[in-house]
Amino acid sequence: MLTPPIWLGALILSLNLCGGLARASDEPDDDKDHPHSTAEDFLRSNVRPIAIGHHGVGPNTGENPALPIENTVDSVRLAYNLGARVVEVDVQLTQDGRLAVFHDDFLTDFTCIHSLTLDQLQQRLPYVPELRQVINVAREFNNRSGDDLGGILMSS
Repeated sequence: MLTPPIWLGALILSLNLCGGLARASDEPDDDKDHPHSTAEDFLRSNVRPIAIGHHGVGPNTGENPALPIENTVDSVRLAYNLGARVVEVDVQLTQDGRLAVFHDDFLTDFTCIHSLTLDQLQQRLPYVPELRQVINVAREFNNRSGDDLGGILMSS
């Protein structure tokens, strides 16, 4: 079975330290204009780390055949199955106004994604999904997990 890479654990911890420390303490803040927190506050808190899938299960443009290509339905599904509660994907607007899940603005031959229709893009790269397909995977996960946070999809 595949296990999440070590960098995922570091990312989760850093996100919680950055985002969770502002209100990690259960004690009221005397100085509302200058909130403070320490690592001890964080360790005493009930903040739980969450796994966030980057481009689904992680960066892979095809160099690693053991993993699905990033920003694909399979990559997003595997990220959720491995324990991610949030998945971030990249979205590009195609010429016909549809939203394609793809990392770069350009293909390797420097063709701009925005100059292609979704059908033209998928003829060249059949694995590129439309955003609604990835959202459906997130919804499936949310319905299956019963987790109010589970299945949230962030796009950049």
